[in-house]
Amino acid sequence: MKIQVTGEQPVDEITVNGGTPSRVIEVAAGLVSSVNGQTGGVTIDAAGVGADPAGTATAAVEAHVEADDPHGDREYADDTFLPKAGGTVTGDLGIDGTLDALGVTDWVNVRRHGAIGAVADEQPEIQAAVDATPIGGTVYLEARIYHTGSPVRVPPYVTLMGTHGAGEAQPGAPAPVTCLKPLADFDGDAVIEILDQQLGGYDILASQQRIERLTIDGSAVPEETPVDGIRMTGQIQNPIIRDVGIRDTSGKGINTEYNFSAPPGPQAPFCIHMDRVSVMWPKDIGVALNNATDSNLNDVYVLGGSAWGWWISGSGNSTMTACRSEWSGSDGYKITIGPGVLRMIGCSTDRNNGHGLDVRGSDPGFLVLSNCSLTRDGKWFGGGGGDQAALNIEGTPCHVLADGLVVTPGVDDGGGGTQSPQYGVRMIGSAYLSLASGLINGVTTAVHDAGGNTTLLRGASLKEATGPATAVVLDPAAFTRTTGAYSAVGADLRIATVGKGLKVAEGANGKLGSSTLVGGTVTVLNTSVTANSHIFIQRRVAGGTLGNITYTRSAGVSFTINSSSGTDTSTVDWHIVEPA
Repeated sequence: MKIQVTGEQPVDEITVNGGTPSRVIEVAAGLVSSVNGQTGGVTIDAAGVGADPAGTATAAVEAHVEADDPHGDREYADDTFLPKAGGTVTGDLGIDGTLDALGVTDWVNVRRHGAIGAVADEQPEIQAAVDATPIGGTVYLEARIYHTGSPVRVPPYVTLMGTHGAGEAQPGAPAPVTCLKPLADFDGDAVIEILDQQLGGYDILASQQRIERLTIDGSAVPEETPVDGIRMTGQIQNPIIRDVGIRDTSGKGINTEYNFSAPPGPQAPFCIHMDRVSVMWPKDIGVALNNATDSNLNDVYVLGGSAWGWWISGSGNSTMTACRSEWSGSDGYKITIGPGVLRMIGCSTDRNNGHGLDVRGSDPGFLVLSNCSLTRDGKWFGGGGGDQAALNIEGTPCHVLADGLVVTPGVDDGGGGTQSPQYGVRMIGSAYLSLASGLINGVTTAVHDAGGNTTLLRGASLKEATGPATAVVLDPAAFTRTTGAYSAVGADLRIATVGKGLKVAEGANGKLGSSTLVGGTVTVLNTSVTANSHIFIQRRVAGGTLGNITYTRSAGVSFTINSSSGTDTSTVDWHIVEPA
């Protein structure tokens, strides 16, 4: 054991007698001014430790013990260290002051403004933190559940960030780690609101509001009071929603609205970016997009909504990648096509009550489906039928192009319900559909032409099937392609439109042409002739003395047409056909 003793006079000797529970320390005479770095007027008599007739040392020791911060350690820790996550925090740790000292001035912790995850309404405290955040800054929500009684409004160029956003979770799952939870008496349209410059009264254009790593739990709000999870209204550019979970909202999960009073006319949010977003069990639409042009949505999942999973209107020049709609109360995707191109890449559906994708609209825009899969849609309240389809195109002049499309029927996960959808693809009163490739299976019909359509194309690589998923018998492809040829397999080549027919090019070495006999004969140079060619000859203009027509072939060189009359000068048409 070592004890450091310093004073105005040198220490003569320290003796520690060990071996007993209570050790005796003998200190030589002299004024002690500092013990272990702490100064004070402590006098220790040489006759023994604790000899203090005036009580000065006793009083000093008692004051030292009773002091809140006798060594200044807490003051140092408050300004230096952050509290351990989940631990008990006492006093003001001055986190933001420390960040300020480090030059970090654009990161505001909501706890600094009094939001600690209490059971009462903490919207005022959270909003105070948001309002105190400078442009380009971040409002930080620690891993707690924050109850709110009114909307939190996020201004331009501000990020509202938690620690984690919940993904897919079954009903009854544990509460999320970082969560905004509206109270039962919530007063407002949405848990989080993003407004444009006019509605928000901002000095700058509304842009780049960000919601990240956060969950919204609307389970406490009664269904008769519709409250959206996130609502964006008006001319808002490039809002970003990333790693966000929204569940049990009484209104829509994510909603976009027009500002009809915005100059020069109605304006809606655009250039929206979403990434890794989950919307679970909304009582209304999962994701509603009003004219959200030039947007990019990746891995956005809607599950178990009471209405449409997605409602998309006029969102041209946008791309959706790996988005999904599952077990919705109506259509999986309700899409109204507007100007431009809406691309859906690797998107999917499963067991939606209505159509998987229902496509309508009065604009001749484009919907491009690449490698999408539509599964078990059109369950129609468990009974199937109902003219429901995995892909329904109805009353629209738009152009729908599908490549690598997979449609499969089925029943509920537990085996209940009826096989659906009734149709794999249904088209009625519409302008253009191209099914380039894939597998389409419908319980009744794979591809149903319901009438009034202009163009419905099936590609050479498209396979069609009918019947339930448990008893699928695939029809062979209508066409197959080998080197240099398309072949019809197991089906006739059918031209079913009056006025349409077979067109064959004429020219050198062609399969179609005309020639004139001279002295009852003519040799036609043509390298396309084979030893097996069938040549069909018809006299078009009679000349001279007519005779019976025959032909001979020279494979790869020519064929000769002969008349039984040596004075036959007729003009004849010919057509070369090869056997299959």
